[in-house]
Amino acid sequence: MTNVSGPRPTCELGVLVGLILTDGSISRGQIEFTGKSEILHKIFEEKMRKCFGVEEVWKGKDCRQEEIKRTKVSNREIAQKLQESVETFHQWIFKLSEEEMKEVLRVMFSTDGCVVLYPVWNRRKKVWEIKKYVKFASKSPSIRKTVLKMLEVLGFSPTEREINDEIVLFKKKDILRFAKEIGFVPGVKVTKNSKRWFGFEKNEILDLAVKTFGLKKKELESLKSKDDVISFLRSLI
Repeated sequence: MTNVSGPRPTCELGVLVGLILTDGSISRGQIEFTGKSEILHKIFEEKMRKCFGVEEVWKGKDCRQEEIKRTKVSNREIAQKLQESVETFHQWIFKLSEEEMKEVLRVMFSTDGCVVLYPVWNRRKKVWEIKKYVKFASKSPSIRKTVLKMLEVLGFSPTEREINDEIVLFKKKDILRFAKEIGFVPGVKVTKNSKRWFGFEKNEILDLAVKTFGLKKKELESLKSKDDVISFLRSLI
């Protein structure tokens, strides 16, 4: 293992801390990442190796939910250094370039973010409308505050909905920019939390949200129910 010195702020460290802040933890000399995406576990392992020279990791599954994977590193010195980086993340993350911050946000949104996309019947206009927005959810006010500020620094106009513990991008220009410049880690899929889009890649639903901005009213007027609209939207993926 390489010498474990205090890591300097880098994109690699930002991605690693972003994973820990969302689906990870540090406790009793152990750094652990949990989640269903094998892709994100590989990124965690790769960043641990690049930032700290870690060569050995423990891999397993959650005893209660086998689909949830666990990747763990046991090293008190690394855990202490990483804990310091986690606690000061809200300060040093803004020393990175804009492109590096986008990479960190891409990982954080891939773990605790998603695209919300659903049809609504407008009774007054008698047309189907497709509601969509990008959101990041966290119970931690400090994490939400940091993500909010990162997005603002990058020129987005996010909204914090404290009652739902989430940061949201509602505006068309923000959704289009998010899709073009940030997006999600390729291959990461929507979880069972979404009945409509479970199993699709998060980027597929993001691309679909972008496509819906160009839908014509006549393309939806023959559809009778929400299920019909969802089926039509799925056909566009």
